[in-house]
Amino acid sequence: MPRAESLYRCWHVLWELTRCEFKLRDQGSVFGFCWTLLYPAAMFASLYLIFGGWIGRDVPGYGSFLLVGLLQWNFFVSATSNALTSLRRKAPLIKNFSFPRGLIVISSVLVVGLSYALEMGVLALLLVLVGTPVTWTWALVPALSALLFLWALGLGFALALLGLEFIDTERLWSLGTHVGFFATPVFYATDALPPGIRDWLWLNPLAQFLAAFRACLLEGRPPWASLASLALWATVLALAGGWLFARRSPAIGERLR
Repeated sequence: MPRAESLYRCWHVLWELTRCEFKLRDQGSVFGFCWTLLYPAAMFASLYLIFGGWIGRDVPGYGSFLLVGLLQWNFFVSATSNALTSLRRKAPLIKNFSFPRGLIVISSVLVVGLSYALEMGVLALLLVLVGTPVTWTWALVPALSALLFLWALGLGFALALLGLEFIDTERLWSLGTHVGFFATPVFYATDALPPGIRDWLWLNPLAQFLAAFRACLLEGRPPWASLASLALWATVLALAGGWLFARRSPAIGERLR
């Protein structure tokens, strides 16, 4: 019974953290939760106008191709960036209440995941409207999304700790994601790259994630090999990040003083 009560308390704290942050993200905003859709829409429009007539002419259905990649990339960057600053943003809670500190990081990724789920629902509707065939491989998308969540969470645990140790971590991560955007096939197809560069590019797990999402949603092809590899690495990263965070958790309060 004590264990069951402890698990219930953890779930309750996680729910309240996630619910409150989700409600406060756009408090006072004119557009409110519409920003969830307006930001990726603006990014899509900008990239499509710039690259649609150049890179996109060799990619069938370039608009859908770009939108699928952009939503996954935006989730990864937003989730990891939110996790990075989560401990400092929740410093008053950490100092005044006793609960597992890892719930703060999980909540920070989960709240971005809620917006991501809404965006993916709109994406599915748009794909249907433009005539993309709905195939059984669409059923694999929730599993891929869960693996992407685990990947972001594992990195989020490590980044949250680094954000406490080094104040410049946020700026360095922002710089790294800006560079990473061009090293990830968000707005271009890997087939257009020379074989040598293409081989190096596939070492980027996000490139594999984007290819898997596009295979499921746009090609109707099950990416079994990629799914198995991503499941392994996402699980290992999430467990490693959680273990590292648990080891360093007792020192978090001291770092915030």
